[in-house]
Amino acid sequence: MDKDNYIITVCPSCKCTYRVAEAFLGRKVSCKKCGADFSIDYQDERKQKNDRQDSSSEKGKSLNISKDDSYLVIGKLAVKYKFVNDKQIQEALSIQEEGKRAGQKLFMGETMVAHGMISQAQLDFLLSVQKALSIRKLDGKFGTIAVKNDFAAPEEIDRALQEQKKIFKETKTVKLIGDILVESKVLTENQRDTILKGQNRFKKITSAKQKKSDVQDSKEQIKSDVELNLTVSEDKLNAFISIKKEKSGAITVENIKNNLQTEGIEYGIVDDVKIAEFLNNNENKKGTLKIAEGKPPEPGKDAYIKYHFETDPLKVGEVKKGGSIDFKDKGDIPHVKEGDLLAEKIPVMEGRPGKDVYGSPIPPQKPEDMKLKPGKGAKISDDRLQIIAKIGGIPEISTLSKVFVSPQLKISGDVGLKTGHVDFDGKINVSETIQNGFRVKGNSLTAKEILWAEIEMTGDIVVYGGIIGATIKTGGNIRAMYMRESNIEAYGDVVIEKEVIDSKIDTSGACIVKSGSVLSSTVVAKKGIQAINIGSEISKPCNLTVGVDERIKNEIDKIKEAILLKKEEHKEFKSRLEEIKDEPEKVENKIAEMAQVQDKLTVKRRDIENQIEELEKEGNKARIADAEAELSESDSEMKTREEDLEKLFDRQDQLSEEISDIQKKISDSRTDVKKMKDKIADIFEWSDREKGIPEVRVNDTIFADTTINGFYSLLKLTQNQKCVLIKEDIIQSFDDRSALNHDQEKTGSKISIRPL
Repeated sequence: MDKDNYIITVCPSCKCTYRVAEAFLGRKVSCKKCGADFSIDYQDERKQKNDRQDSSSEKGKSLNISKDDSYLVIGKLAVKYKFVNDKQIQEALSIQEEGKRAGQKLFMGETMVAHGMISQAQLDFLLSVQKALSIRKLDGKFGTIAVKNDFAAPEEIDRALQEQKKIFKETKTVKLIGDILVESKVLTENQRDTILKGQNRFKKITSAKQKKSDVQDSKEQIKSDVELNLTVSEDKLNAFISIKKEKSGAITVENIKNNLQTEGIEYGIVDDVKIAEFLNNNENKKGTLKIAEGKPPEPGKDAYIKYHFETDPLKVGEVKKGGSIDFKDKGDIPHVKEGDLLAEKIPVMEGRPGKDVYGSPIPPQKPEDMKLKPGKGAKISDDRLQIIAKIGGIPEISTLSKVFVSPQLKISGDVGLKTGHVDFDGKINVSETIQNGFRVKGNSLTAKEILWAEIEMTGDIVVYGGIIGATIKTGGNIRAMYMRESNIEAYGDVVIEKEVIDSKIDTSGACIVKSGSVLSSTVVAKKGIQAINIGSEISKPCNLTVGVDERIKNEIDKIKEAILLKKEEHKEFKSRLEEIKDEPEKVENKIAEMAQVQDKLTVKRRDIENQIEELEKEGNKARIADAEAELSESDSEMKTREEDLEKLFDRQDQLSEEISDIQKKISDSRTDVKKMKDKIADIFEWSDREKGIPEVRVNDTIFADTTINGFYSLLKLTQNQKCVLIKEDIIQSFDDRSALNHDQEKTGSKISIRPL
């Protein structure tokens, strides 16, 4: 490359500097560091020539865009959007130069408007694009800060920037990547605001939103210079005019259209004939005319998942007289083969933007996406749109929406002394009773009865008879005939046919007692409680909590504690690995040294043996005795050396095993941490999707002294109530409940009682 034919250009996003040939002038390039696209700008030919004649210190002059450059951002954008051509830009630059010599500071945009090159509306558009570029640059730094603080991964920032770019292309509005990351659950609002404050952008953004709100309010009623009232609806989709009392002269169609242009209304304006009819009709002067109508955005369609197997584990037969259930009515248990399709995702269908009466695009509401989640025994297709069975077995879906295939374990008879504890990674069918003191762990469970046993399942539990004295923890639903003296934790619904007595239930679903009572029990149910009766005249009062999911918070806290422990273990493993990383080499060197000594001793022994043979031939017994003593000493030394060498080999094997074991533990700990983080993400996603229902529904009687806790409020009944819906009402509207004060008077929340 000729030394005199290069220029220095700078990426406008990350400021990375590049040396390029002048032949690249005018070309669009991508920054290798940040990926931003930018053009290497043209400069005035005379200026380029002068630059080449300057001293060597001037050869690398930057072409980075700034407010003082000869080719400003506004000019560049005006050419890009074909509002002007290069010749007009050069003319505007000349006008600016003349203004500078006259002591005037002229901006490119103002110059082009003043000389009729572009309209004010076009300049406003270019300024908005310029502002968007500025925000995108700051958002690039926002992403760097988020990654540096471990708030987000680099690929998550890249996805957010791509989403921001896509939104701008579709709607010509800039959405901050902080907001995109919060909506996609990558950042919390506090993390986003912390970064914005660090960039000194928080106050600016807040005040800008307030200003926008003020502008919208002020445009609700616009005064007209031609004695018109112009009213724009809050959604900016409709504009109306009405005529004030005329002072002098008639209002014309042209007056009205000029007024609309002044106020920036340009889309969906009715034709001149309708305006003329409105003006000519004297009665209409007391009324209004819809002068413009925007185009509302067309909503998209949310993604949804279609399952190819029966997903309702509680689909059982009707309750017969006497309380028994005909479980045979449930039908055949679904069974799949390897390669069978289990579920498929129907992707989102994007909506179409609308346009308001000002001509600005109205973005459609973003459709809600969903993810397919394969569990054990299942895999996801390459296009991530299907879940396929990896093994033959029973297809199931967890409360957290994971699809898995379980092998089946059938136990004829009881779980007891004959079987011992049961730990099976699949579906467990027990034909009789799970006996006192035994533990059962697996994916899902069906049994006749559970008596004083410990149960832990990832999926659903169906008990044909009753649950007595059991401790049960499940990630799915529970269904049973009755429940007594039991302690239950569940993600899904707890459905009991008859009664719940002296039990504690904590569920993220609903607690439903179909045909009986809840007595002397504590029930926490995020999705509400339904029963025929709650309490009685003689039993201990019940304590009920609805709409709240403290168990999920506690579960997440436990997982986070486990993650911290795993990370500490990880550090210890790495520390130990660092301690012993050089030892194998040291041992190997010692083995090599020892082998050389052994070789020398072997050679020495062979020499002594040869010497003894010669002495025997000579018959020199005195010398033979000395040689044999020397041979014995050599053998002793060799034996010691061999023992030392054997120890070194043992140490080498131990180090190899220890290092391999530590490396496996480090790898396992990383995998475990990732699984736990994924579980937290799944729980958050599920919890956000499954909204709480703070209500208690009683079909007969709920007795006095029963306590009902809501999210913010508490009510203790002072008298019996019959056939009622007890519900917590939040009078004020809040999007973020965590920001609310728990004081009922301040939040306006209350628990009301109303008849069914």
